[in-house]
Amino acid sequence: MDKALNKNYNRLIFLGIFLYFSIMFAKQIFNAEIIEIQEVFGATATNTSLVTLIYYVVYAISQAFLVLFIDKIKLRVYLSATLFVSAILTILIGIVGNMGAGLPFLFVVFALNGVLQAGNYAGLVRIFNKYLNREKYMLAMKFISIVAAVSLAGSYGLSSIFVAISRWEIPFIITGLIFLFSVALFFFGLKPTVKSIKSLGHVEKDAKEKSEKPKKVILSAKTKRLEVWFLASICIMALFGNYLYYALNNWFSKLIYDVYGIPKHYSILISVGIALLTAVASTLAITYFNKTKKGSLTTAIGFSVAAVIAAVLSFTYDLNVLYTIFMCILFIFVIQGLKTQYSAITPYEVREIIEPGKFSLIFNSMASIAAGCSPTVMSLMFENFGWRVSFISLVVISIVLVFNVVGLKVSKRKMVYEYYNEKLQ
Repeated sequence: MDKALNKNYNRLIFLGIFLYFSIMFAKQIFNAEIIEIQEVFGATATNTSLVTLIYYVVYAISQAFLVLFIDKIKLRVYLSATLFVSAILTILIGIVGNMGAGLPFLFVVFALNGVLQAGNYAGLVRIFNKYLNREKYMLAMKFISIVAAVSLAGSYGLSSIFVAISRWEIPFIITGLIFLFSVALFFFGLKPTVKSIKSLGHVEKDAKEKSEKPKKVILSAKTKRLEVWFLASICIMALFGNYLYYALNNWFSKLIYDVYGIPKHYSILISVGIALLTAVASTLAITYFNKTKKGSLTTAIGFSVAAVIAAVLSFTYDLNVLYTIFMCILFIFVIQGLKTQYSAITPYEVREIIEPGKFSLIFNSMASIAAGCSPTVMSLMFENFGWRVSFISLVVISIVLVFNVVGLKVSKRKMVYEYYNEKLQ
């Protein structure tokens, strides 16, 4: 029975991870091809990045709304229905976009996708949290972190092939079809898999407790204030941490294209290597932060290092192409590892106080705002003030995050202490 249960755990992880991979694979094609799409649609970098901004703003608002309902809806039906429509829209981007549609078409499609894809991450976290034991749950979270980077590498790799032959629309169609297939697998495979897990009756106690509502503890006004302080610090981390990541990662190919004249399809291939390195950063970060008791100190030092890297780049980004590529990759690698702690480890550490699905929605809504705004803000900076000012802005934000790490550590420690004190009373 243990072997059968383990098999079903693995099947559940596969269904969720494959679905998440296909979503990320499809939605990252636009960023991978943003320079080509800019030329195809005859738009400026700022106007083109507005497509991403619209998507992430709508995505963030939808996630904030879902916080109220995530524990009340049937996730299998909800995710399957919304993501099926989203997959169709992804295919239509390639078909209709190639027929002469303008930017307004992309604005509408990406706004709709922002609504349709809003529940995917938190929904999967909740499903994993409900049906997996602790060991498998942590394994699933590692896969999610890795898949986000691997799918990015896949999207850049696929795009580089078709951009080179001026067929930008084909990657949207290919990834849309994979997306459709993953939704079908999820819809038809989830129910029997969950049924098998339940019938075996081996869901561990800690997994059951995580899947239920937190125990009713009457929180004092002090504990509630600490919870608000903690969540505010988490929002700052999610917003600015992801700003640093997306601001440079999204325009990295633009930087080496503008400054060094590296052909678009080659600059995209370099981005593939970056994506694979971020997968390594995520894996190492989860392993390290899950075991260490000095996570806050490491994070503070890490953001300080990121500030130094950005400061050096602000004066030397045009020194040498290999040097610039290395320094940018190092910055992205560091930031990816640091922010992974708060998206993957922290939700588990405070799960008794804040339900993991709701925590993920809050964190991701802020991360989505960053993902949408950072490319637009960054493009306004380098188009109007140059790359030097853009890198200086990254220095300032990195320093802000160093201080925010301190606030997070203090608020979390006090919140957990007060919570368990009240729980014992």
